[in-house]
Amino acid sequence: MKKKQNRLCLAILAGLAFWAVPTVSSAWIIEDLGDLPGGTSFSEGQGLNDMGDVVGYGTTATTNEAFIWKRGTGMSALGRLVGNSYCSANGINDSGLVAGFCDSAPASKRIATMWQNGAPKAITFSSGTLSSEALAVNNLGEVSGTYRQNVASSILDQAFTVDTRIVNAVARGITPLPADLSGSGRGNAINGQGY
Repeated sequence: MKKKQNRLCLAILAGLAFWAVPTVSSAWIIEDLGDLPGGTSFSEGQGLNDMGDVVGYGTTATTNEAFIWKRGTGMSALGRLVGNSYCSANGINDSGLVAGFCDSAPASKRIATMWQNGAPKAITFSSGTLSSEALAVNNLGEVSGTYRQNVASSILDQAFTVDTRIVNAVARGITPLPADLSGSGRGNAINGQGY
């Protein structure tokens, strides 16, 4: 009798667990964001905010451009830094501040970039960088990313943060990882407390 009760309990629990799991079709909606004008049918979303705005990059007739997509208005290109050949956007906060990079021509150097109201601005570093990329932004306007420097004849990738609420803010490096971990790091995300 005890075995039958245990089997019945297990059957009921299994049935409840199956019933509570949503199906894929009810959990997700895939929406085609389209392409940039003149594009060759390629775009890739990289970041999303709570408003449903999407940022990423897509092709135009001549290059890759960072874009923002908004429901109702669709996809539009974000501006490029002067002298840069292409850009990509990686993250967006609820205020519309966008984080990403532009690639300089002809040196092919990535430059960490933020866009406010579609206008690009390079993120400033206190010392020379070989390349940099803004990867994420929180709702306070703090940006995180990675930059590359030549330190003691070694190439070092280091995480950074910058607070865009401060006028003329300079990015600050986050303590590098120990040498046994190659001393490199990336700031792939930043939460509401700045961590």
